[in-house]
Amino acid sequence: MDIRQLLSDDQPHPRTVGGQASNASNGSAQAVGGEASNAQNGAANSSPLLALPNEILLEILSSVSHYDLARLSQVNTKLQDFCSTPSLWAPFLHSFRLPPSYPYRALVASLHEHLWLRPRLWWSDQNCSGHLVTTFFELETETITLHTILAPRFPPNVKKWSRDPSVPVSSPATRVSRWPASLLSVNSHSKPDPRTGEIVEFIPDSPIAVSLFRVLAIPAGPPSSSSKFLWPPSSVPATVDRCANSESFDAGTYRAPYPSFASADLFRFRRELRHGTTQMRGEIETLSAIPASWYTPTRARPLRGIFIADIPDYGYQMLLFLQPTTATIDAVKLTGDTDLPRGKVLFTVRDLENIVRVADDSEWPGARVVPAGVRIGGRRHGLSAANVANIARNGNWEYAELFLVSNDKVALHWMGGREGDRIATFERIDVDTFVYGGGVQVFGGESW
Repeated sequence: MDIRQLLSDDQPHPRTVGGQASNASNGSAQAVGGEASNAQNGAANSSPLLALPNEILLEILSSVSHYDLARLSQVNTKLQDFCSTPSLWAPFLHSFRLPPSYPYRALVASLHEHLWLRPRLWWSDQNCSGHLVTTFFELETETITLHTILAPRFPPNVKKWSRDPSVPVSSPATRVSRWPASLLSVNSHSKPDPRTGEIVEFIPDSPIAVSLFRVLAIPAGPPSSSSKFLWPPSSVPATVDRCANSESFDAGTYRAPYPSFASADLFRFRRELRHGTTQMRGEIETLSAIPASWYTPTRARPLRGIFIADIPDYGYQMLLFLQPTTATIDAVKLTGDTDLPRGKVLFTVRDLENIVRVADDSEWPGARVVPAGVRIGGRRHGLSAANVANIARNGNWEYAELFLVSNDKVALHWMGGREGDRIATFERIDVDTFVYGGGVQVFGGESW
């Protein structure tokens, strides 16, 4: 039975424990003076579960799924009362950040098929560029909407470096926004197709249909030659499910046959042309959830986060700053380009305590400068013996220096690569602004 039916007010009232009991023959309630009127209720009264203290019973019920809570609420009036406790339903909606007085139980019943699509950040493997998507909850309509996060490129904010005027310094000057038009929306009326499992939505006044469907995760295992076909890639921690990326799978591969088998961290999004009986398979992309633990800074790892930069010759790109240890940084490209696609490491720092100098530049006075290896360019340059040990030697790495301006801002200096010396500043993106807030963050002021 559907959870909405189980929690419906139209459902038959469950048996009363210690008060009234239902009569199996005619459905009429009879007073029983504190004792069950039939063996069934007697068994309910003598249940070890119901004999437990209320605090322990609530603790046990807090460990079951929302569907099991709905089923338990149909057993008898005591369990119905306990299963109606708001604190049991609130954890299923923790990431929705609802008001304390919100009817959690009713919303779970309404959106139970879509709770996995809770408000958070998602990472697409679309082409080589990739992009970020946020799931956003509209409280007024109780609808979950999917939106792309965009950073349009306005006239570049490039200045000359005070230390060496021949070196350009580029800084973000853009308006990062959650695009108002949703990619797709789901609510209590959104039902997966029983044959394909897809949730389909047609774009108004257009023959284009968009859909999403859930997939199975690939069992975890050691890195192999096939790792390059996984999404998310092996450059990020193995703390979320992975599946075959969109470059390596047939449309039906790893499709979850039942919702209970599906990953809560992955889905596929499809755009296609549908006109009458004509259906043209379009572009498919795989999206993976980005856990908050990857981008939330801590005292020990203050540079962990998502940053944006105007990369010289490539435009605005978003990067995930991982701190595998307190002394290291791996900057993974969430959005990429043909030279270095999404999912690749742009630069790495092996020792944040290896300070080569303290900046006296007017742009970042007092910033600590540490060696870095940058993976944009065709050759290594200027690797001194002291720095070679700190920078990965496999792949096309160049020597660079990273200015640690603050926990929310760094500057990367490419030193003598194939494009010449240049500097780009990276500034932190406030993820909550796009998942929960107004969906706009301005960089570089309003000068553009």
